[in-house]
Order: sequence, then C-alpha cells, then structure tokens
Amino acid sequence: MSAPAGHLSMSHVLRFSDLLSSKFLDPVVVANLADAALQRSDIICSYRYHPPSSKPSHVTWRGVDMHRDTDSFCVSQSLKLFPAKAPLPQLLLSSNPQPAEALTSVALRGFGKTSFQLFNSIMVGDGKEQLAVCERTFVRTSKGRPLPFTDSERGVLSGLVEPGEVGADDGVHFAEHKSGEGDAEGEPETLVATLTLSPQHTNFGNHVDHAALLSLASLAQPPGPERPTSYKIDYVSQGKVGDEVEVVRLGDGRGAVVRGLRGDLCRCSFGSYEKFEFS
Repeated sequence: MSAPAGHLSMSHVLRFSDLLSSKFLDPVVVANLADAALQRSDIICSYRYHPPSSKPSHVTWRGVDMHRDTDSFCVSQSLKLFPAKAPLPQLLLSSNPQPAEALTSVALRGFGKTSFQLFNSIMVGDGKEQLAVCERTFVRTSKGRPLPFTDSERGVLSGLVEPGEVGADDGVHFAEHKSGEGDAEGEPETLVATLTLSPQHTNFGNHVDHAALLSLASLAQPPGPERPTSYKIDYVSQGKVGDEVEVVRLGDGRGAVVRGLRGDLCRCSFGSYEKFEFS
C-alpha cells in the first residue's frame, strides 16, 4: 500500500551521541528528527523556509497561493520512548556491515481553523521496530498572529489527513503519561541554571528551537539512573538569541519551566520513569 500524499519517511544514520542509554534514543534527538522530517516534507508550506535573498512576493503550495510571511509555531509536543529489543550500541559497532539507520515518518493527523496536528514515528530494523513516537500541535501564524486557513488550503489539507497511527504498533499512544502525571504547578521551584540563548539554540525564524527548549528543560531532572520515557511540553512563547533564561525545577523534578525575561518559554512534565544504563 503506497504512502498517502504528504506522508514522508526520512532516514538518519544513528550515532552514539543519539542514544540516551543502551535501549533508548535521546528525546532531544527524537524532537530534532521530527522537525527535520517536517522540513523535508511539503505537508505544510512555510514562507520562512525560503532564503531571505530569494523570498518571492508569494508562495505557491500544492497549487495554492500562500500568504506572505506565513509561519507555524509549535504550541505543544508529546514524546514517548520505547526500549529497543537489543542493545542499540551493537548496531553502531564497526563489525556491523550495515549502518544503523532510524526511519522517521511524518503524517498530518488533523487541522482546525488555524492549527494542525502532526504525528511522527521513529523506527529501526528496516522499519520493523518502533523506538519513539511524537505528536505535535502547531498554530499557523503571520506576523505573530494566528492565520486561519483559507477554503482552498483546507481543501488541500483534507486530502492529506491520515487518521490513526503510523508505525509498527498502531495501538501505542500516550496513555502511560496520565493526565496530571508530572504536573507540578504550585509546587516549590528550584533554580537549576541560568544561561544566555545562543545561535545553537535557534532554528528557522531566529527563535529558539523546540528541541533546544526540551534539552534545557531536561536539565531540571535530578541526578540518578532513572529517566523519563514520556514527555509533555507546552511551548508558551518564543525566545531570541541573546535572551537570558532560567531553568527551573518544579517539585521533585517531574516538571520544569524554561523562563525568559518576558515570561515562560515552555513548561515540561515528565513521566513513565525507567532505569537507564549502558551495557
């Protein structure tokens, strides 16, 4: 069965730095792969992807003229990691004749007046074993304000929607991260780190990247062998290069906030802890 229009699978050669442990991918790598797959697809056209020197007066996406200065802001993201059946480092050794590749799929799950939802699945073993899934919700914007889809755009999007899951395990969702798990609103706050956002934290549009914010929020997790396999991140506002931010631990570390001078940039909750180790 052929992949629906708009569906894309992207391969990535795994490295040791992509691993959180012997059996789990790093969640920041998962977020980066999800973003890379979206950028390589044409599910959603974004004006910002055009180099500044070649920005046309309008963008044509799937036969539809797009608004100038169209952008998309990720407002929430859920990640779930799954343990590999065999130690992942074994796949990366030179004795393995084939490079270990992760296959990332991206599909449009649905859309609203100004928002759309994407689903990613990351697989290894020729697409037979699922290591992570990711759901993200975006708001389409123009000059910082929500921009509704036109009737023509909605007609195109309707033909791209893929209901259901993509991947080896169609029943996997985020049920293990129960509502309220990791939510630490109102709990004591502990300042963990203060730093200045640099170009390494940014993506398109010169604002801080969602994967970089997840990496910063993860600094709030207390030391120890146990790490979460379920992540829920709400993105509140965009940071810029040069902004000073604080990483704040909420309660016992199952929640975190990355806070800028003008308010919170993101709020993150963690769940479904596993003991992580290399073997």
